[in-house]
Amino acid sequence: MKFHLSAAIIGFFALSSPALADVIIVLNHGTVWETGNAQLSTDGFIEIHNQGSTDDVLTGWDCPLAQSTTLLTSKGEPVTSLPIPAGKTVTLSPTALHLHLQTLSYPVPFGSVIPCSFTFQIAGSVGGYLNAEPAPHSP
Repeated sequence: MKFHLSAAIIGFFALSSPALADVIIVLNHGTVWETGNAQLSTDGFIEIHNQGSTDDVLTGWDCPLAQSTTLLTSKGEPVTSLPIPAGKTVTLSPTALHLHLQTLSYPVPFGSVIPCSFTFQIAGSVGGYLNAEPAPHSP
C-alpha cells in the first residue's frame, strides 16, 4: 500500500506542475521596420501560436538591439502581460499590440534579422526573430 500511496502523490504533483502542462509556443513571421542611420526606435511584430491545450501568458520580451523593448497597444499604452489561449494565435501587428524597440544600438537595415526573446509563465523563454522590412509611408 505504501508504494501505491507514493505513486499517487508523485502523480498528483506531476499533473499539477506547470512545467508538465501542455503548452507549445511557436513564434512565426516576425517583422521589424528598417531604420535610417539617425533613427533611434522602431516597431516589431510577430505571431505567437500556442499549439498546446493549456493557456499561457506572455510576461516578458526583450530585443537586445534596443536599450528597452516595450509591448504597446495601438494607442501607445504599455502592456505588462498578454494571455495566449490554448490552440490560438495572437498576432502583434502595426494596427494592434506591437513591440516598440527604443534607443537602438545600431541602425536596422533592410534584410537584417533581429533576435528577440519572449518569456511565458509556463513555457519559459522562447527565442524569435524579426526580419527587417521597409516601413510603410505615412500619408
